Amino acid sequence: MNKRNILVFSQNYYPSSLADSVRIIPVIDYLLQHEFIIHLLTQTQESLKLRKGQLNISLLKFVKPNNTDKSLIRLIKEVLLGVEIFIRILFSTKCEYYYFTSPPFISCYIGSLCALLKGGKIIFDVRDIYPDIYVKQGLIRENGYIHKSITFLEKFIYRKSYVVLAATAGLYEIIKSRTQSTTILFRNGYSKYFKISQNKNQNFSIIFHGNLGKFQNIELLIEVIREINVLAPLIKFYAVGSGPKEVLLNSFKSPNFDFYGRLSNEKTAELVNQCHIGLSLRDDSQISIDAFPVKLYEYIGAGLPSIATPICEGGEVLSNLKIGYNVPNDKTEIINLILSLYKNDQLYNSMMNNIMACRESFGREKTVKDVFDQIL
Repeated sequence: MNKRNILVFSQNYYPSSLADSVRIIPVIDYLLQHEFIIHLLTQTQESLKLRKGQLNISLLKFVKPNNTDKSLIRLIKEVLLGVEIFIRILFSTKCEYYYFTSPPFISCYIGSLCALLKGGKIIFDVRDIYPDIYVKQGLIRENGYIHKSITFLEKFIYRKSYVVLAATAGLYEIIKSRTQSTTILFRNGYSKYFKISQNKNQNFSIIFHGNLGKFQNIELLIEVIREINVLAPLIKFYAVGSGPKEVLLNSFKSPNFDFYGRLSNEKTAELVNQCHIGLSLRDDSQISIDAFPVKLYEYIGAGLPSIATPICEGGEVLSNLKIGYNVPNDKTEIINLILSLYKNDQLYNSMMNNIMACRESFGREKTVKDVFDQIL
């Protein structure tokens, strides 16, 4: 039997610890297990050493859009990267499937146009709603020419896709309102590195990790750390990640706080596994309200009760399952919850038991299998 071919674009791949890398790794594993021949386009130089048998990896190296670019530069880079993807697809062997994981949305869109020309089935994986996210990031003006153009392009590519994958329930509902194409909820999940650890830190410890971008409430995190240092100085805080707001953590000093910057997936998970509580503090934007941050899945995987702000999709799951708290961006309320979990062993252990009862359903491998068994 002939093996099926799939071309995959993910801007980052292993060993990168960025969100799209974490999301795509179990998908590649699934495809390898099901004997696909995979043509992976990525911008992670270190991933080239992972080429083997069915997994062909090509490096896209012309330009690399990132969150620290100024608005116009970011958009130009996304277009140029899209052109490179288009050319790579144009001169490559035709595949049965073409899988694009965004962001960068514009790059994925341009590349998908070539996939349409080649006649393949497009799987478009969406983690943010476009062009709304560009407006919130200050990249474009709402209702301006670029905004209207991207809105048209978004609807066009959804309509032409074999299937559209949405990372959250809120995102799923928005996409369903914009297209008749098959749309599937494809939640994130925790990777195999997040485990229940018996080797906890000696001090009660709290972790905040992941992207340190515009929507993360790093200012509130710093306020919480400062006050806890006065009220309960034995509680230790750790932060891991990179992004535009990392400058705030680099310049912040407190005896109860350590900032590690960006770590590998394995090192990040090792640190998370050893902590006692996970924090996910985001701003009050609609983007955050519709979010189910990846770090919440990872706290579940590590068996950590967690606190999430603002009132949001992911936080609602925590509350409903009694495995964490979902509260507004209120410093006093967050601090009181932390102190309650710190001082009340019965409360903490009850949440731990609830996590153990539901943990397996949030694993990334299970999520990938449930979705891709439907579409491939």
